[in-house]
Amino acid sequence: MSQRKIRISVLGLAMAAVTLWQYPRLDYQYHYWACLMRQADHYSNVATLRNAPDRPTYNAQSRLQCEALESFRRFEAAESTDAKNKWGLKAIVAYSSLITDHHIDSYRTDRAAVYAGLGQYERGLADYDFLIANDPTNYWIYENRANLYLQMDQPAQALQDYQTLYEYALSDSSNPQAYLDRIVGTIAELERMAG
Repeated sequence: MSQRKIRISVLGLAMAAVTLWQYPRLDYQYHYWACLMRQADHYSNVATLRNAPDRPTYNAQSRLQCEALESFRRFEAAESTDAKNKWGLKAIVAYSSLITDHHIDSYRTDRAAVYAGLGQYERGLADYDFLIANDPTNYWIYENRANLYLQMDQPAQALQDYQTLYEYALSDSSNPQAYLDRIVGTIAELERMAG
């Protein structure tokens, strides 16, 4: 084999190694930019996005939303504790900025899920408590908080939330009977656990 072919082969292997080493970063960048493109497509007036007076705010918010979304996706898929911590903290920072800087409290649900996944139960509970205090009829939050109480090994509090969830879910005619039956089954299980 000639020197030239050996050099080309070594260079090709080196490029392949670098690509594989960089794959997670490339994958993140791909999904992040794809998210930004979707955000731009959903702008209320795409044709005038370039000249819109709220463009800087919209762009900053879009970047944070995409960063949070991709970090959360990687957090959920992470297998190692280090990776889970890395992506969880990155998601929390993005969600926190969306909540405090852009006043979008709906991201508290996602941030609470990350807190719970990282074992920071009290912080997750604080987010769910805030959401329930500001919208007590949003019964989905009761289910999320009840599941967090179960992670915290507090079945009595989970039972209270599931009972409240059932009352609200029962009054919503769009809920299928299977969903209501599942709640009733969970309540019965929690009553046995709470003793």
